[in-house]
Amino acid sequence: MQKTMSSSFLVFPVLLQEFQVWGVHKKGKSRLTLVRYKQEISAFLEFLTQHWQETLIESSFQNVTHQDVRSFFAWRMENGVQKETNAIAFSSLKLWFSFLKDKGWTVEIPYSKLKRPKCRKSLPKALSIHQTQRLLSSFSLEQNLNQEKHDLPNHLRQENQEKDVSSTSTVIAWEDLRDYSLMMLLYGAGLRIQEALTLDKVDWPSREPWLLTICGKRNSTRSIFVLESIRRAVQVYLDACPYKNRKEAPLFLGTRGSRLQPCVLQKRLRFLREMLGLSPHTTPHALRHSFASHLLHKGVDLRDIQALLGHASLRSTQQYLYVTPQTLMSIHNKFHPRSSYLPDPASSSDLEEIAS
Repeated sequence: MQKTMSSSFLVFPVLLQEFQVWGVHKKGKSRLTLVRYKQEISAFLEFLTQHWQETLIESSFQNVTHQDVRSFFAWRMENGVQKETNAIAFSSLKLWFSFLKDKGWTVEIPYSKLKRPKCRKSLPKALSIHQTQRLLSSFSLEQNLNQEKHDLPNHLRQENQEKDVSSTSTVIAWEDLRDYSLMMLLYGAGLRIQEALTLDKVDWPSREPWLLTICGKRNSTRSIFVLESIRRAVQVYLDACPYKNRKEAPLFLGTRGSRLQPCVLQKRLRFLREMLGLSPHTTPHALRHSFASHLLHKGVDLRDIQALLGHASLRSTQQYLYVTPQTLMSIHNKFHPRSSYLPDPASSSDLEEIAS
C-alpha cells in the first residue's frame, strides 16, 4: 500500500496561483501542465512542513538545500512512486524554484547536484484499425434505436424534446450521440481531448471549406478539414441536445448544460473497453494516436501528419514510425537510393533475371 501525506491543506494557495499565471504568460507552459505541476509542488511543500516539523513562511525557501530535495524523492521512491511521476515532479520543482528566484524569494536553485530521473521513453499506444471500428460501431445499435426520433420534422422533434427534457431515456440518447461525435472528432481529426472540449459552437464550421481552427499547446493554432462523417455526427448530436444555447456556448455539453469534462468520456471508454474486450490503453488520447498511426500506415507523409497533430518538432511525430515498423520498411524501400536494386523475394521474374 502506497503511503501518502495528508492533503487536507494546501500550502501557499495564492502563491501557487501566481505561479500558474507566471508559467503561462512568461514561460509559455500550457494551463493543464501547470495544474499538474501544482500538484507535485503542493506535495513537496507538505513534505517540507513535516520534514522540518515547522510551518513554512516566505523566508523558508532560502533554506531549501539539495539534500531536502533528495530526501523528498527518496521518500517517494520508498513509497512506490514511479520514475515517470518523479520526473514530472523534478521538472515541476525546477520551474517552481525558477519562479521563486524570479520573484526574489530565493537566490540559488538547489538543483546543481541533482539529475532528472531517467525513465524509459514509452511509444504511443494506438488501437488497430479493427479495434477502432469495433469501438465506433458499438454506438450503432443505440443510434438505430433513436433514429426514428431524429427523423421527425424539426417542430415535432422540438416538442418531443421539451416534453421529455427531464426524461432519463432522452438524456441518455443525446449523451450517446454526444460521446459518439466526440470520439469521431478525436479519431477523425487527431484532436487532444482538451482541444475538443474547449471548442465553442461558434468555432464549429458551418460552410465550406469546413476548416476547424484548433488552439493547441502553447497557444499554437492549426486548421483541420472536418470530414463529412464527423460533421454529420456532430450535427445529429446538436439536433438532439436539449440545451439550445447561444453560439458562444460550449460545443460539447454535460448533462446539466455546462461544458463537458474529460472524465465523462474517460469513464465511457472504460466501460466500452471492458464490454468489447479491448486493450487497457483504450483512452481518448489513444484515438489521437490511432489517427496518426493509421495515416502513416496508409502512406501519408510524416510532415503532413506533424502539421495535422500540431507537433512543434518532427521528433514528436517520428515516434509513430516505431509503432508501425512495416511502414518504416516501406518508406526505406521507397526512398533509399539503392532500394531499386534489391529484388522482391516474392517476385519469381526478378529471381530468374538474376539467375540468368
